[in-house]
Amino acid sequence: MNAPGGRIILLVIASLLGACGGTYVPPPPPSDADARAYLNAIVDVARAGDPTALCALGGGNCGRTLRDAGGTASVPAGRPAVVGSVAIQPTRRADGGWDTGGRLLFVCVTDAQGGSVETDMLVFQNDAGRLISIEPAYWSGVQIDLSRATNLGKAVRPSCGPVP
Repeated sequence: MNAPGGRIILLVIASLLGACGGTYVPPPPPSDADARAYLNAIVDVARAGDPTALCALGGGNCGRTLRDAGGTASVPAGRPAVVGSVAIQPTRRADGGWDTGGRLLFVCVTDAQGGSVETDMLVFQNDAGRLISIEPAYWSGVQIDLSRATNLGKAVRPSCGPVP
């Protein structure tokens, strides 16, 4: 290999490594309106009763969370209410990686027994640019530890109260 050709290959490899290394920055949190539209789409899919389709809109823990929440047979009849929303900005970890952040929706819904269920739904963009959430089972009761959520400080979870 001649010297100029070798240098070009090294420059291409270095630029690719640089692009994969420290230049990636996760997208900003979705808007409140986009996150709510995503939740509405989740509700429609959940009501259709297809757990595979529901989990395709979510993340890796969906199957377990869905089972723990009673599966699609336990999808609440009423639509959920969003009682609060907060943006969590992406943050760089000490190891150079990123915590993605997203839009945290505080979701309330009435279960089949008439009780109020409070679920935290973190909505964010995946690497393909589409909105997903780790836990799309909005009736699961899963809540995020707000004391550990980046840039929320002393955030207080809104209370559901009576859900329409």
